[in-house]
Amino acid sequence: MLDTLESLRERLAPHYDVERQIGAGGMARVYLAVEQHPHRRVAIKVIDPELSNRLLRERFIREVDLSSKLSHPHIVPIFSAGEVDGLFYYVMPYVEGESLRHRLLRERKLPLEAALHVTRDVADALAFAHAQGIIHRDIKPENILLSGDHAIVADFGIARAISAAGALTITQTGQSIGSPGYMSPEQALGSGDLDARTDIYSLGCVLFETLAGEPPVPSLAERLIHNWEALESCHALRRVEGGVVRAVKHAISKALAPLPDDRFATAAEFAAALGGSAHRTSVPTRGIFASRRGRRIALVGAALAVAGAAAGAFVLLRRPASGLTDRRVVVAVIENHTGDPAFDNLGHMAADWVTQGLAQTGLVEVVPSMSVMMAAGEHGPGHLDAAGLRALGRETGAGTVVWGAYYRQGDSVRFQVQISAAADGTVLRALDPVAGPLAQPLSAVEALRQRVMAALATLFDSRLSRWATTASQPPNFQAYQEFIAGLDRFVQFDMRGAIVHFERAAAVDTTFRLPLIFAANAHMNVGEFAAADSIGHALERHAARFAPLDRAYLAWVLATCRGDGAEALRAARVMANLAPASEALYLVAEDAMALNRPREAAEALITLGPDRGFTRGWWVYWYDLTTALHLVGDHRRELKQALEGLRRFPDNPQILTTQVRALAALGRVGEMRRRVAASVNLPPVQGWAPADVLLLAAVELRAHGHAAAADTTLAQARDWLAARPPAEAASEAYQFRVGLVAYTAGQLADAQREFERLAARGGPGRSDSLAAVAVMGDGWDQMDYLGYLGAIAARQGNRDQALHVDQTLARVKRPYLFGRHTVWRARIQALLGERDAAVALLRDAFARGYPHAHGLHIDLAFDSLRDYPPFQELLKPKQ
Repeated sequence: MLDTLESLRERLAPHYDVERQIGAGGMARVYLAVEQHPHRRVAIKVIDPELSNRLLRERFIREVDLSSKLSHPHIVPIFSAGEVDGLFYYVMPYVEGESLRHRLLRERKLPLEAALHVTRDVADALAFAHAQGIIHRDIKPENILLSGDHAIVADFGIARAISAAGALTITQTGQSIGSPGYMSPEQALGSGDLDARTDIYSLGCVLFETLAGEPPVPSLAERLIHNWEALESCHALRRVEGGVVRAVKHAISKALAPLPDDRFATAAEFAAALGGSAHRTSVPTRGIFASRRGRRIALVGAALAVAGAAAGAFVLLRRPASGLTDRRVVVAVIENHTGDPAFDNLGHMAADWVTQGLAQTGLVEVVPSMSVMMAAGEHGPGHLDAAGLRALGRETGAGTVVWGAYYRQGDSVRFQVQISAAADGTVLRALDPVAGPLAQPLSAVEALRQRVMAALATLFDSRLSRWATTASQPPNFQAYQEFIAGLDRFVQFDMRGAIVHFERAAAVDTTFRLPLIFAANAHMNVGEFAAADSIGHALERHAARFAPLDRAYLAWVLATCRGDGAEALRAARVMANLAPASEALYLVAEDAMALNRPREAAEALITLGPDRGFTRGWWVYWYDLTTALHLVGDHRRELKQALEGLRRFPDNPQILTTQVRALAALGRVGEMRRRVAASVNLPPVQGWAPADVLLLAAVELRAHGHAAAADTTLAQARDWLAARPPAEAASEAYQFRVGLVAYTAGQLADAQREFERLAARGGPGRSDSLAAVAVMGDGWDQMDYLGYLGAIAARQGNRDQALHVDQTLARVKRPYLFGRHTVWRARIQALLGERDAAVALLRDAFARGYPHAHGLHIDLAFDSLRDYPPFQELLKPKQ
């Protein structure tokens, strides 16, 4: 019997070098070790001796084997399981970070956003495992690991394995498989018929504890939680909107229902009830070419600042024919047939390296690896039949697919790949297999790249053969693993986690610089432009070695950081030409809108389409398309697209505003009012409240000449705000909404009072109302509060105070403002009647990269300039 660390080291050598014990729990002790082949740090969990004595070896290992097939970003994989000297053990990766239990011991409670983020990550993991028929049975803070910006679930299937392998029943041994404080009632009573809803109950307990600081104390006889007041009084729920609080409380209450039938049927339903999907605590930035800042798409952009003033008909270009392009090649993720999930990433690496080689030549169109990773369903991971080939072809527009699998043969890995026509699955070339040592698999990957390029040369361009042996060698294997891990985080919109992996990749192999471009973009997505700019400039001297697409990507990063919108759009167009029908088209649309080119934006969005890659299931696509149509004055088509968006997202208040905007432009005021009234009954969404929809509607009505209806709608917004409970009325979000509604309604004394209170709060002062971006086209922080006070002073006729604010803003020298402070100065000058000065300041702001030119059409500060030709020319949509 093993009873010492030395004994464990002796029994598991030489395959594992056991270093030390790093933890212990109710069922196991945890040891840190280094696995020799492949070389990696692992955690080895050794089951408690008393439990081990009652387990059947083959049954335990078989059950663990089933769970080891789970491969998901929020699940800690199990590498292997075994038995030594009568003790059972299993091996998993060593995860840097801490458990949720450790964090709760240190902090006791989590802020609401952090608690929901953890819950959604765990729910995502549960939904995936449940779909495979695997129930966790022991969800608790100890089994939730916090690494980077993610929660990862450990010990999947272990409770089931112990239970299934037990020679005695749970009640006979006196040990429960699970943790009493987190067990569902049916699990606590020893029911053998457990399903996904037992995990949902446990996750509800975890969320309750992260918010209240203590686990729930249930009553099995009644539908109540004895310590519910701990949740009611928790600080995390007192600083958010009432609608959000109600949604969270309702979701927890339903998850903790004593009867399984009264709970959520799936973990995904639980996550959705909390106000978002597993990866979206707010509006995400999406895809490889995601928005570089929250200034636009990540927070809906300028929701109200897009009323169409453009005249004339607009005929959209039709989408390209659905036919596939033979010379466009997509390399599917090569499928892992080794039987060892530790080698899953090798298929991503092989596909990416072949893609990089093809892209470097410029001789064929090649679909970017990230587009493949975001492809629909099972066709992204690489398992393809004829139907899958067609689906991947439709998804990417590629007529030629490189796909296959890799296998383990002793100490070698063997790749078997073929090239097929996407249209009908016809095999165009079946490549001879390539092999290499398992310990250094990238040598086989390089041989595969050469073979694929040589085969494609016979199909498309003989010059590909010359490129086959000239591209650089692949990077260090560990570096590539980190790069792939970063891409996984990136496509899940976890920018912080992605940055960690991208920077690790570049540190492991200093010649591997591609991850740093992605790191720069990720930094931009979280508003860290100085870091992005620094990385971009450091990479400039290596740009000649990048593939054309990556060079354009770097050029886009640098242009964005310096506020050069024209150059950013040029780089986006280059990317779209190199990777047709890819996410680059979204960059084209975004940058075109920033430069007041709505026609080009609409054409790019229509070419991209709503049902492929990262746009699938994303409401922002519909918002941006209707915005572009609004700006060119095609309001009937705008309404049609808004209705399609609402059909897909019926409960989304942001999409409701697209219909409201179109109806206002068409003069259908009665219908618009009915739609606005419906917003009060929509489920809460972070950053949106009924007052926001009412405010948006009022500004649109005003912009389209319906002043009386606008006043009535603003009064409704004030009434809704006045009815808020005292706790909600004390929040910064409430004060901001009150100030913004008063500012828009011309109630300047009330607006001044609210913005002075907000400015006096100090700190960053960020509100969660997206109406600020909507109405003013800007963010909302201390600088914006100052800007509002300057505009109010100008509207009140207090010229000296308005000019004082103007000069204060002129002295702001912070980098990466992209002209925000200058636009506030333009507002103040316009309100003071200084039209030439206002237009000159606007031109200066645009030159600095101000992205909301289209939003100024309905900005009431510029009412005095509506008939001023220089202003009209400045804001006229460009061709």
